[in-house]
Amino acid sequence: MKKLKRLVRTSAAFLFGAVLLVSCTKDRLIFEVPVGIPCECNDLPSGVQLIHYWSFNDDSPPDAIFTPSYTVSEATMMYHGQDGPFEYCDGATQSCWETVNDGTTINARNGNSDGLALRLRNPGSYLEIDASTEGYKDIILRYATRRTGSGAQAQQIFYATDGSTFVNAGLDETELQVNEDWELRQVDFVNVAAANNNSSFKIRIVFADGNANESGNNRFDNLTLDGNAL
Repeated sequence: MKKLKRLVRTSAAFLFGAVLLVSCTKDRLIFEVPVGIPCECNDLPSGVQLIHYWSFNDDSPPDAIFTPSYTVSEATMMYHGQDGPFEYCDGATQSCWETVNDGTTINARNGNSDGLALRLRNPGSYLEIDASTEGYKDIILRYATRRTGSGAQAQQIFYATDGSTFVNAGLDETELQVNEDWELRQVDFVNVAAANNNSSFKIRIVFADGNANESGNNRFDNLTLDGNAL
């Protein structure tokens, strides 16, 4: 209860004159906030606001892991293979997703602890993020990631502004290396005008250099999209 009161007070301080609505779904409280909250990070430009955030700390039921911990609108994600989305591992060790008790506080927001992380088991193709940027510009993707010894060693970044055609034009970095320790990765879409104010915006993180191995995995924690309000 003390934590809930703290969250409400903090939100009210940022959203003077706005209304904070609280609803309940099963045993989970959902905060419906009409605008983004300032980014809790000192290495991003002043005025940047949090749009979507996945802490990956809630896995009950298992697919809750893909529901944002915070969002100003709607967002989701899913792990895919060549033939479609994968399912919860539930004891399987290949081509599936699950949580792992191996989280980090890198890029954590809203006071979240290290907790859980998302584990995507080989072999696999890509993680797709469906995240509206409506009302925002200068979009920035950030997340913590690591791999196991046999996991994919590279993550290639693509995006779609029409919801279906994925490209990487305008990005300064299109391939990110993945190491065996947690590290922060950041992708700026500031030079992609069509990424601004776009309800159909999607991102694909495509796994390469080891993604076809029969063992190994990539892990993610504290994935965020930030931007400037229009």
